Amino acid sequence: MTSTFCRDLLSLLSDLQTTSSCPFHSAPTMEKGNCTIVFLSLAVILDIVGCILFFLGVFAPLSFWDFFVLSGPLLIFLSLVFWIFWYMGSLTVSEEELNLLKPDIL
Repeated sequence: MTSTFCRDLLSLLSDLQTTSSCPFHSAPTMEKGNCTIVFLSLAVILDIVGCILFFLGVFAPLSFWDFFVLSGPLLIFLSLVFWIFWYMGSLTVSEEELNLLKPDIL
């Protein structure tokens, strides 16, 4: 019984190796600009709101002006994260660099 089980298992494994390709050996495919518009819009919105808060704190006669003067630049600094995400999402890489099937050094 074990010999038939082993034989069936080996034949099944050999069939799998010949009929299906391993997904780890195929080159990855990425579509350009999937989420870049989201990052761009968040960065622009945070920049605009940060500038509005900053100038509101500088020019408006409010007793809590320091909150606006300090929170505006913080929002602008936070928008840098989304600007970096947008830039990294917009990068293009050639197919040669994406090919991960390189021979090992060792």
